[in-house]
Amino acid sequence: MNFLRLAAAVSAALVPLAAAAAPTISGDYIVIEHRLCQSAGTYHLDDGSAHGIGDYVDGVGLSSANSKHIMLQAKFSSAKGKVTFAGFQDAGDTMLYQLSGITNTTLGIPLAEAPSSGTDTYSNTGTTITLGTDTYNIFYGQVDKKGVAHVFAYQGMIVTNGGAPCSVQGQGTMQ
Repeated sequence: MNFLRLAAAVSAALVPLAAAAAPTISGDYIVIEHRLCQSAGTYHLDDGSAHGIGDYVDGVGLSSANSKHIMLQAKFSSAKGKVTFAGFQDAGDTMLYQLSGITNTTLGIPLAEAPSSGTDTYSNTGTTITLGTDTYNIFYGQVDKKGVAHVFAYQGMIVTNGGAPCSVQGQGTMQ
């Protein structure tokens, strides 16, 4: 008899449960996001034989690769699927190239802080969040009895308009 009860309990545990509704992201949150994009430097080498000199670099190219750290106050409206935000971002290239010799210049954008504000679309499921057109994996924490997430964390890969791959990681905490 005990074996039958155990078999019934195991069988019940293996039956798929109805999918729980995704937590809602709604209200005021502090959002922190870190973005690191990979750069590609291109260096053209000339053998210098035509000039009677040794090998030298005669061209440098730099793909757009930046680092961005964002701190925002964000208001998520789940009914409208919109997020309005205001805060700051520190952004710039992860590497600056100092050229000297015939040309004295710096390639790349130095890190600088600037205000950041706007409105964008968002949606979320139990496993993803889409901010604008970018979709990330998401985890929820501290979901209240109404199903509203007080904490969430997201991470994923995107590709910039310049083709650079970027790793993005962020978190939101309800105020």
